[in-house]
Amino acid sequence: MKVRHFKEESKLKIEDLDDLWYLKSVLESGDIVSGVSYRRLKDETKARADKGQRVRVFLGVRLVDSDYSEHSKTLRLTGQLTASSDPNIGLGSYHTLDIGVGDTVTVSKSWKRWQLDRLREAEKSSKVGRVLIVSVEDGEADFAVLRKFGIQYAFRVTKALGGKDQAGDYTVNAADFYDVVSAKIAEMKKDEGVSAAIVCGPGFAKEKVFDRLKAKKGVEGIFLEPAGCGGRAAIQEVLKRGAVEKIAEESKVAVETRLVEELFSRIAVTGPAAYGPAEVEHAANMSAIETLLVTYTFLQKHHPDKLLEKVKQGRGEIHVVSPEHDAGERLDAIGGIGALLRFQIS
Repeated sequence: MKVRHFKEESKLKIEDLDDLWYLKSVLESGDIVSGVSYRRLKDETKARADKGQRVRVFLGVRLVDSDYSEHSKTLRLTGQLTASSDPNIGLGSYHTLDIGVGDTVTVSKSWKRWQLDRLREAEKSSKVGRVLIVSVEDGEADFAVLRKFGIQYAFRVTKALGGKDQAGDYTVNAADFYDVVSAKIAEMKKDEGVSAAIVCGPGFAKEKVFDRLKAKKGVEGIFLEPAGCGGRAAIQEVLKRGAVEKIAEESKVAVETRLVEELFSRIAVTGPAAYGPAEVEHAANMSAIETLLVTYTFLQKHHPDKLLEKVKQGRGEIHVVSPEHDAGERLDAIGGIGALLRFQIS
């Protein structure tokens, strides 16, 4: 994302799909968002039905709701019209701006510090490639893309394999399966901006896929990782173990997953940790917070600017956790805020 701040407004250029999630996380109801939209002008003099001419207009809306459309790959911003380059469009009516990759939006609002931090993160993260994690076991492969906003489970490849009494068929079917999985990995590396891929899972299926990629000289940036199980659980195991961080040190989701896992581990043994608004506030007052973990859901609902400032003054780190992956969901389930402490408090 490219960001330019002016005196009364900010211009944000969307460079990839991940930037749409960054934009959604910093916008709030009441913000003024402006951008390009289209309307159809119909010729009412024609006797037959007229689809009309698609005309480009510049509109501004006071935001009421935002929603990401997986189908159209756009962020839909709905609100009451505050400005229009077309005098035929009445102000005050409701309109939806569809924002996609390549678009530029203008935002007028009073930015909170955490929101500005989020925009700076979006600018920095635009230089970091995506990581593909593929969990493979016999007959099943789960593909997940580690994006800036979280884990996106892309799709699953399955193939029925023969039983042990059908050794010949089993070999042929398994070979076809490994071919399909390896070909899909190569395709995603080429077409989806994937900078690295991890192939994980129990048994030897992952090695079979790796061998096929190696034969096609397609193993650059591909790493093997063991896992005690298959499916999505294997992908989470790889994240929790920190394997992704070895490959992409700037991968935010991997860091968030590890920190949330550490928080829950400390809570389980009554270690130096705090969770919930009151407990975390108490810890901040004692300058005990080493790492604060807070979700966007909590920030947008409670606006704890004073708490965040207090944590920074106490030399604590702040990690805003995305709710778009398992770690964020787990943190939201205990109130959306928690902290790793320097020492135990009572």
